[in-house]
Amino acid sequence: MTKFDFVPLFVKIWLILSTIICTWDASFVLLRPRTLPGGDLHAYWKPYATYIQIDKLYGDMQDQFVVEQSILNIYECIVNVIALCLIFSNSQQKQLSGTFMAILANAFTFWKTVLYFQYGFPHSLPIKNYVEYIFLYLIPSSFWVIVPLLSCIAISKRICTQLLSGSAQQPDNKTQKVKQN
Repeated sequence: MTKFDFVPLFVKIWLILSTIICTWDASFVLLRPRTLPGGDLHAYWKPYATYIQIDKLYGDMQDQFVVEQSILNIYECIVNVIALCLIFSNSQQKQLSGTFMAILANAFTFWKTVLYFQYGFPHSLPIKNYVEYIFLYLIPSSFWVIVPLLSCIAISKRICTQLLSGSAQQPDNKTQKVKQN
């Protein structure tokens, strides 16, 4: 870890992958009904034909919650891209800013997903096929809670480690003045 490398590789990869996936997901919702089965763009979103049977919000054209969540996906992607650009810059100041943007992006993803679970779960009831529900909704959706949480923890841990090791190496001004007297 270099002096300012607070963002682990898995977080950088996650930011890239989540940006791609969230863009694809938001596009599906915002371009409905063209992306739904029978629509002229459905070929690009074929997996959603099964998914909308489990997550009813994605197929419900009357419910605006999933539309608002998709707009938040776009904002999330913008924050991800800004964080990545800053993290990969040559400026230490920009890298530090990118580190905090990465924490912000991951916290945003975490809470947006928790909110979606709380709102979306009752709309999935009654669950007709528990195996599909667990493997096509619950487990994949849980990644959007677990990975951002682990990302925030990993970045914070690196920041704390660096701050503690830096403060142990540099005496504070009071200690220096006492030694000089």
